[in-house]
Amino acid sequence: MQCHMIGGKGGVQGPALDTVGKRLVGEKILESLVNPSAEIAEGYGLFTLNTNSGEALAGRLGKETETEVELILPTGESKTIPKDQIKDRAGPTSAMPPMALALPPQDLRDLVAYLASLKTASEEKGH
Repeated sequence: MQCHMIGGKGGVQGPALDTVGKRLVGEKILESLVNPSAEIAEGYGLFTLNTNSGEALAGRLGKETETEVELILPTGESKTIPKDQIKDRAGPTSAMPPMALALPPQDLRDLVAYLASLKTASEEKGH
């Protein structure tokens, strides 16, 4: 509920899941839950930047030009950093924790089945 949206409810840190069953087969959904960084939805990877002044920043990549990088911070605010002030950067990685560590196997199977059933944005499926 904090990270993904279904049926217009939830968070925006990750992609909306209304049509995930149309976009991904069960095996890919399972992979996304077990190893979230294996394949990251465009625009949702977590980047970390270290500046020359020692500041460490993490967020989603917004706009990037030849001279600057915009990060969308977890708070939703954006910060633009001139590229000549970036010491190093890493990413993208997934901000999502591996769900296989948090869920018993049956719950993980149920979650994959539920997500695979989400095919259209208008479905309610009990949310």
